[in-house]
Amino acid sequence: MVAGVLLAVYYLLLLKPWKNARRRHDAPQPVLPGSGEAMAEEQEFPEDMAEPNENELGVAEELAGRLREIIGQTGQGNFVRAELLVDLQEEIALYPFLNNDMYRAAFNELVRDEVQKKCAVVLSERELDGLWE
Repeated sequence: MVAGVLLAVYYLLLLKPWKNARRRHDAPQPVLPGSGEAMAEEQEFPEDMAEPNENELGVAEELAGRLREIIGQTGQGNFVRAELLVDLQEEIALYPFLNNDMYRAAFNELVRDEVQKKCAVVLSERELDGLWE
């Protein structure tokens, strides 16, 4: 159940730029499996994990965009690993309410993938977890 939510959040963050590009051409929008009202009805969340609401998802998309922007700018210049990690950590610190297992896993995956694509570097789990401290 939680894995399904994590995947939905991750794919939402991953597909957001693609959705915006397609929207500009008035093309039909992709529908993620298990998304929408059916997902909310089917999904049961553990007591320590609240069900995500639209406001949180909107803010999560905003943070995902900012993280992509920071990584993209770093990938264009001289890459300094420590500076990138500090910049990402400072940006994530502006969104403390997203520091829970569901969002943390999705953002760690997003950062790992983007840094690998744009900076040709693989971040360790320890480095990714350090972004949230």
